[in-house]
Amino acid sequence: MAKKKNCDRSDRNLLLVLYQIASIIHNMKAIRSLDKKTNDKPDWRKLLPNWFIIVIAIIFLCWLPGGLKESVATTLIITSIILLGVVIFKWKKVAAISRIVAICFIIALFSIGSPMLSQVRKAEKQSSNTQQTKNEQPQQKQPEKKPETPKLDDKLAQDVNFKQGEKDTVTEVIDGDTIRTSKHNKIRLVGIDTPETKHPRKPVQCFGAEASQKMKDLVSGKTVYLVADPTQSSKDKYGRDLFYIYLEDGTNIAYVMIREGYGHEYTYNSNPHRWQSQFREAQRLAREENKGLWSPTTCSGDTEKSVAQPAVPAAPAPQQTQPGGDVSFSSCKEARAAGYSNMRQGEPGYSPNLDRDGDGIACESRHR
Repeated sequence: MAKKKNCDRSDRNLLLVLYQIASIIHNMKAIRSLDKKTNDKPDWRKLLPNWFIIVIAIIFLCWLPGGLKESVATTLIITSIILLGVVIFKWKKVAAISRIVAICFIIALFSIGSPMLSQVRKAEKQSSNTQQTKNEQPQQKQPEKKPETPKLDDKLAQDVNFKQGEKDTVTEVIDGDTIRTSKHNKIRLVGIDTPETKHPRKPVQCFGAEASQKMKDLVSGKTVYLVADPTQSSKDKYGRDLFYIYLEDGTNIAYVMIREGYGHEYTYNSNPHRWQSQFREAQRLAREENKGLWSPTTCSGDTEKSVAQPAVPAAPAPQQTQPGGDVSFSSCKEARAAGYSNMRQGEPGYSPNLDRDGDGIACESRHR
């Protein structure tokens, strides 16, 4: 009896399931019938304008030069935006199922395109930063690149601080050791004496014209630096300003003139100047190499004679007895040969004929 009741219950349950299945099938038929009735609403894909594909193609091609990945990503995002606008604008004309499909499709397009475009932009930014860093590196080093300071040599009488001197421009070369600049009427170079060419009481001396021309070649019209010597006066007895002259590269003009044999080292009044030892070494080398006025074919180191005088010395003039003693000489060359120089008035060997500049000192070893 119990077994029969159980069978009846199973039969009822089976019938209930079958009924439910039948109900679902009936409902599906009803939905299909409803879809047929609402089929007058066009599919969302048919609502797209005719120019949609053309616009998408143009967008793709426009972004293509930036790279295929960027072009695809941009196209997907813009397509999703256009589709969203179309669906919203024609919302009531599109079937419900079509709306869902369209929205899902839009979300899919945007979800694919947005991360892709973000990756492209990130890669471009990294590349741009890398390139900018490469470009900035030389720019950052440029301020550190200062004009190369010329390699200066103390042995060549070159002053590492010469550019702290007064910057000026040479306007005229008067002779081998005197110039005129835009800021100074006359400048006498310290530590050098060249043969005279424009002395009011002296003829043009041996190698004087060559020394003047050499000075013109070195400084005429050029920018120079004027450096005073604290051990010397600011002006000489003729009122000329006393300076060392340096070129832009640090060349000491007086040193070059002496080294090339265009002048003598000159120490005024036994007061050593800064570059005395360097100038004397330059003079020694020039003499050994027979350069310029030291050559046997020019002056043999004696610039006292004028250019017009013959190489053979003239007959000695009658000796004159001096107030300071019985020693007398006909020329400074003769006096130096005898070991006399810088003879002051009243001293043995002094003669007004040997005192060329009338300063009371005859046969100065190196006159200004």
